[in-house]
Formats: sequence, structure tokens, C-alpha cells
Amino acid sequence: MKFSVVTVVYNGEKTLEQTIKSVVNQTYPNIEYIIIDGGSTDKTLEIIKKYKEKIACVISEKDEGIYDAMNKGIRMATGDVISFLNSDDWYEQGIFEKLAYYFESDSTVDIISACPINVYEDKIIPETYWKKDVEEVHFKILYAHPATFHKKSLFDTVGLYNTKYKLAADPDWYLRAHNAGAKYLDVQEWTTYFRKNGASSYQLQKVYEEFKDSALNNMGEHESIDMHNKIEKCLNLEIERAKCQDHFLKNWKNKLPVFKDKLDRTKKYYIWGCGLHGERCLQLFRALDLDVVAFVESNPHIEQKENIRVIGPWELDAECIVVIASLRYEEEIRKKLCELGAKKELILSFVEIEKLIMDDEKYETINT
Repeated sequence: MKFSVVTVVYNGEKTLEQTIKSVVNQTYPNIEYIIIDGGSTDKTLEIIKKYKEKIACVISEKDEGIYDAMNKGIRMATGDVISFLNSDDWYEQGIFEKLAYYFESDSTVDIISACPINVYEDKIIPETYWKKDVEEVHFKILYAHPATFHKKSLFDTVGLYNTKYKLAADPDWYLRAHNAGAKYLDVQEWTTYFRKNGASSYQLQKVYEEFKDSALNNMGEHESIDMHNKIEKCLNLEIERAKCQDHFLKNWKNKLPVFKDKLDRTKKYYIWGCGLHGERCLQLFRALDLDVVAFVESNPHIEQKENIRVIGPWELDAECIVVIASLRYEEEIRKKLCELGAKKELILSFVEIEKLIMDDEKYETINT
């Protein structure tokens, strides 16, 4: 089996060499490496030249955006399977032997979805494996393309990426692939180190607005008024949450000095609630190098999230600080903590912390 790896880059001198090395140093013998450069003006092309003997094809010219460049890579690829490795991401060693085994074990599989290893501010955080329900592809962005591997023949059936979408052409393509009958396989393999600082990381509202347009235009055999209304309701909520998240991401770094003075860095912390607000709380606390012991849920249904344990309230340590990151049930949780013997002075509200970040009441109303 032959793999084609496509890297799209523009002015990527800071991280590109790590990306290239992670491909050319793989032990699998049949990898075609293609680099599509958007006409870089930094040292990108000098870095590429260092590895020219191990790169099958290099195109360097202006393009119409990342998906236009990815389409160029698809057209050039001659492998059985195509994957896309962004110029600030990199592969785990030895992954292609495993991927070849999965593809060869079931010839009907079209797409393999593996696990990304998220990198926040150079901190490596493996994503907790969760089995995806492909039937939710109309309502959720399920697949991260740097950790997803596609049979080339599927592009002949589904078509290329729709460059109308500047940030969400990959979830649009996965939705179209699902409608075309593609067979997906989830595997619990951590394949790709994925820096969470790409174009879509800070434009989530725009991502979900584009995805909503795609979902409404690609209902396939499910097309109906009820399906239309369900997509509208679900993705309108995601758009509002994303708007809130974008605002949070733009502001939280500026407020770090405030929290360094207000939060006790000698203590251990629990975060009650591992939804959107719990994730934000964890992101902030990691940036502050605070020790987060676990997420807490009344009825935990997963063992880990963001490489942090998820426990029940009966496992709490009374000497640790508990930060309530659940908006709907804050008073009930506070009462429960007091019943369990927690000290009032060790119970914090993430809503209060968020207020200092948001500086705008309208961003405090989205519940999870």
C-alpha cells in the first residue's frame, strides 16, 4: 500500500522542518511526500531544498487558500491513501505500518479517523479517545483532518474540497463523503501532533457558520423540514458558543497577570464540569501552571478528558480547591460540596473568573 502525504505551507520556516522530518524519517517504505507552498517569502524553500531527495513533488506558487492548495496535492498524489499534514504539525513515528494494517484488514474501509495529540503553547496533551457516531456528521465537526487518512479513490467519487469554504471545507467534505456511502473506521491510535494555533482555532464562529451552510445544503437522503430545523437549532447554538469561545481566546492571555495574583499556585485544583466552560477553565489553569487533579461530574461517563481524569464527587480531596464550571447547576453543586465537607473558602466559581476575562455581559449567557 502506498501513502501520499501532502503538506501545505506558507512562510512556515519556524516549524516546517519538524513537519518534514516526521515524514521523511518514517520507517514505512512506501510514502510519497508532496509539499505545496503558497509562494513563501521567508526561508521555507531553503528548508524544503535540504530534503529534496526525499520529497516526490514540490509546487511553489500563489494559491487561493489552504483548500485550493490541498486540492493541488490531491491532483498530484499517486498513492492509495492520502493524508494532509499541516506545516506546524508532525507525525508520531511508526504510524504508517499500523494504518496499512487497518486498511489491508478491511478493504471496504474508505476513511480512517485516528486520534490527534493536541499541542497547546508547546504543551503536549493527548486527546482522549472517543468513538464517533458518523450519523452525527450533519450536526458536529467530528474529524480533524491531520489525523484522518483517506483512500484516494474516494476523492474521485466525492470530489475535491469546496474552496467556497475558507475554514470548513474539510467538515464539508466529510459530510459529502458520508452521503456518498463512505465507510469510516475509528482507531485508537495517536498519530498526529496537532498545534492548536491554526487558522480555524481562533475563528470558531466562522467555522461553524460555514459548516451550518454546508450541513443545510448536504442533507442527502435525510432531507426534510424536520432535518432542516434540527440542523438550524443545533448549529445556531454551536455558533453562539463559538462566538463566546472566540472572545475568550482573544482576551484570556492579556488577563494572566491578574490571575497569577488571585489564584493560589501552591494548591491543587478540581474542575467541576468538563463541558465548554470546564475546557476553558483547564486551558487557563494550564497556562498558569496550576495543578489540575481531575474534572468532577455527578455521574462520570468517561474516564478522561484532555488527558485529565474524570471522577465522581465522592472522590474529592477536601483540601483541594474546587472550581465550579457548570453554569446551570452552580448553586446545587455548591450545596453538594458543602454536604461533602468542602470548605466554603475552597469553592470558586468559574463564572466569576470568566467575567474578568470577557469584560462583556453578553458573553456570559451561553450554557453548556
